[in-house]
Amino acid sequence: MINLKTIKAAKYGNQEAIDIIFKTFAPILKITSNKYFFYGCDRDDVFQEAMIGLLTAINYYKSDRTASFKTFAILCINRHLISKTIHFNSKKNKILTSSISASDLDSKEYNQIKSKNHSPEDICFSNEKKSYLNTSLEKILSKSEKEMYNYLLLEMNYHEISLKTKRTSKNIDNTIQRVRRKVKGIIKDYESLF
Repeated sequence: MINLKTIKAAKYGNQEAIDIIFKTFAPILKITSNKYFFYGCDRDDVFQEAMIGLLTAINYYKSDRTASFKTFAILCINRHLISKTIHFNSKKNKILTSSISASDLDSKEYNQIKSKNHSPEDICFSNEKKSYLNTSLEKILSKSEKEMYNYLLLEMNYHEISLKTKRTSKNIDNTIQRVRRKVKGIIKDYESLF
């Protein structure tokens, strides 16, 4: 168990105290980081972000609160990883995380990618799919799910949604998961039509 003296020393930059905390939390960091996936990153990147969450806990822990350091640290680690998951997996970063260098391709592969122009039929099909999705969502989503879906379209993160709606992260996550399941179901239904 980590004592308050160690936490205080770590807060003021004592490397030995920081090492003790990281060594104690190593199994928790590993287990927690294995639950998350960052698009375009490997396990080490996720683990490093979990370590940043633990550093945040060290810096912001207040011993006069009712929560133990362990509870507070796990909360900080999870929140940091959730925030980073949303960041790395958002549409804004898709170009950066999914891009490949043209120098890594041979000329045949490069020409195949280059020649993939969208035909008018592809564009029309895509617009039809969007229209089907929007019409279906309007029918099956509850009021709170529609609200959450709109926030997702605006690429808002959990914290921003929480501030706007005064809901807990758990409530937001549950609603988002329901929306995702319904969207997947609609897309599956649409694709089965063709």
